[in-house]
Amino acid sequence: MTRSSRGATLRLALSAACGVFALSLRASAAGGNEAAARALFAEGRKLVDEGNYVGACPKFEESLRLDPGTGTSFNLADCFEHIGRTASAWARFLDVAAASKADGQVDRERVARMRAEKLEPLLARLVIEVKSPIQGLVVERDGVLIGEASWGVPMPVDPGERVLRATAPGRKPWSGSALVPEGPVTIVTSIPALETLPPEQPKAAPLAASAPPSALAPAAESR
Repeated sequence: MTRSSRGATLRLALSAACGVFALSLRASAAGGNEAAARALFAEGRKLVDEGNYVGACPKFEESLRLDPGTGTSFNLADCFEHIGRTASAWARFLDVAAASKADGQVDRERVARMRAEKLEPLLARLVIEVKSPIQGLVVERDGVLIGEASWGVPMPVDPGERVLRATAPGRKPWSGSALVPEGPVTIVTSIPALETLPPEQPKAAPLAASAPPSALAPAAESR
């Protein structure tokens, strides 16, 4: 075997070893996430059995983030419903129904869809009207971008105070809030015309340093 072929073989072997090592690390991380997700799910179920849905929901949320699964998602939807987050529960039940259908889990799909259908007539909806749409206007609700297609449309939201914000280039940012009661109800709120920012004033040029008096006085004539 020539020196060049031995070098190529060595590089291939090293590359393969690095790939195996990377896969091992990813598998180890995935296993750690799955174990943590299971522990969090068990803690969430324990809190549910105690009637503590407020404490259980964050456990299910973190478990779902670490290891997504329709079972965890279903439990999170149920938890949201119990704490009054009806829009979040409705949307998640629909997600569970879609995922269960794709997985062939007919019974779970049926139950999830039934739960979503039961919640839909009870939803609170918020209409965000934009009085003066301008180029570059960005509207947010609770830190989530609300696209132009959603302006003026009744959108399901969880009851409570919904924080609104609007920004645009060259305009003063605006922020406000809308208090949404439990549904069924539709609340309409408006984003006002954003005020124009005052033009930037040119910066004053720095004053020239004054020369010392001795430099300004005429030189004395020599005798």
